[in-house]
Amino acid sequence: MAVEFFDTETPTAGAVATIIPASSTHDFFTSVVCANKGLGEAKVTVYGLSSGETELQRMYYCKDQIVPGNTTFETKKLTISGTKALYATSSNGNVCFSSVGLKSERF
Repeated sequence: MAVEFFDTETPTAGAVATIIPASSTHDFFTSVVCANKGLGEAKVTVYGLSSGETELQRMYYCKDQIVPGNTTFETKKLTISGTKALYATSSNGNVCFSSVGLKSERF
């Protein structure tokens, strides 16, 4: 099983970007690299959430993590089941979120 690149998103400040959409056929073992391309710090949040779930049911990779300017932060690797999607948001529009990992078929 090879490591795969899933997606890169650079959302505007406060907007939520979908990094990995929910899948009925695959699970994902992934981490997310948060690259702050700006000079000022950014506060980032990365989480998994199923459709219809509330904020209390989020599975956080990181919440309100400070990423200084011109640096990167990588989350721990966690499994996103096919019922959940992976989302990311930042306090400014200079943060690029990239996801790589393993994709496995659901049986």
